[in-house]
Amino acid sequence: MIGNGTITCARTARWTSKPPRCERIKCFPETISLHGGMITCSNSNYAFSQCRAECNESRGFVMTGEGTKSCRGDGTWSEEQACCSRPCPPYAILDLVLIFDSSSSVGLENWKKLMKFCAEIVGSFTIGRDLMRVGAFRYNQRVDTATEVLLGEIDTFDELKTKVHKIPYNGSGTRTGNALLHAYNHSLNAPGNRPNVRDIVLVFTDGVSHDDVIEPARLLQSRGADINVVGIKNSRGRLDINQMREMVSKPIDEHITVISQGFESLTSEFVNRISRLVCGNPCKHIIS
Repeated sequence: MIGNGTITCARTARWTSKPPRCERIKCFPETISLHGGMITCSNSNYAFSQCRAECNESRGFVMTGEGTKSCRGDGTWSEEQACCSRPCPPYAILDLVLIFDSSSSVGLENWKKLMKFCAEIVGSFTIGRDLMRVGAFRYNQRVDTATEVLLGEIDTFDELKTKVHKIPYNGSGTRTGNALLHAYNHSLNAPGNRPNVRDIVLVFTDGVSHDDVIEPARLLQSRGADINVVGIKNSRGRLDINQMREMVSKPIDEHITVISQGFESLTSEFVNRISRLVCGNPCKHIIS
């Protein structure tokens, strides 16, 4: 009912209020279509309607979430909307920026292992202008802008692999806050960064930052970027887990990966783990 359920004829021969009207209860948002599948409802999005979602499995779509839901009498859905997506990895729509700590504690041999490891992570995804886009840069006391790979600059994994392996290793110092600020001011403002696509920042470090990380991380998160940190314990460096926790997005424990056995343990197990971390919720990167 919309309006007052009780009205009175006043001495002036006028009703005290407009007569009420009855409208059918609806649930919003209305679920009529489903990307990669279809939804059938017993009575559209009206109260007590029962809806069922199905994904087009012949095209490789799988369901995440509850396949059935109902519109309750109070105008709310009984369940969150399910989605149909292709498996991640390899399929994802997101803009990923890789940030590499190239301070002196890493060492040249470990740097080579890190570059190989990151190539394997990215290689588990399909890269393309309409799928995953990847940017990358290294830092120590300063950011190396000369060898930075910008989002949208490359369209294939082979191109990316070649570019990443050409990123040199040298320098000293660890200013992770400055690197995060560069990602905020420059990397995520590249023309290839898509406005309606999830941004993920993935930092690889083996040490403690000598500058503030809290404010740069806050700025990145304020623009919707998802910050993840991979901390690699190294005999020549040291990790500050509390500092890492100050950098990452929430839930905190889901955005931190600590590799306690050093660069030697950058194995396929961690490739799979970090690939899943990058994927996150598949409903956020559905593709046709």
